[in-house]
Amino acid sequence: MNSKQIILVLESKSHNDSDYMYVRTFIRKQLKDKTNIKNTSLPMNGKDNYNSKSLQSRIKQEIKKYKHGKSVVLIGYDTDNIDMVSKDDLYDKRITEFCKLKGYYPVFFCRDVEEVFLGKRISKNKTKEAIRFLRSGGIDKIKTENFYSENKRIGKSNLCLVLERVLQE
Repeated sequence: MNSKQIILVLESKSHNDSDYMYVRTFIRKQLKDKTNIKNTSLPMNGKDNYNSKSLQSRIKQEIKKYKHGKSVVLIGYDTDNIDMVSKDDLYDKRITEFCKLKGYYPVFFCRDVEEVFLGKRISKNKTKEAIRFLRSGGIDKIKTENFYSENKRIGKSNLCLVLERVLQE
């Protein structure tokens, strides 16, 4: 089997952001038996930067550096208040269309990463909460079925569906 690089792009400003803590740990857990997968993280530096020239250039660099197989790009984003007709609904449509155009995989977290992993929204001390959750073994207690959603519903994501598609390519 060929090796594969999964380039994970999230809205955050750094690789050490709480969103990356949850998502990277979850992906590692889901792919623990897959030794031929390389995970690469690229922060988006803000929700609206998914299509920035700077980010697209960094994605191209990572793809070019990886010589062992195929690279796939996952663009992870919070849907925020998609349950209301709003700018968040328009954002969701724009990012989905952009991913389709580029051959990327959109990964939604409804309404945000914390709500999918913790079952609640967190407004303060997100990093401290993520560290506490991971240290207490919370990642082993989450409901994996929350990551198999085709529809954007509160507390749900399509991350596992996307990972399965990526692994089948």
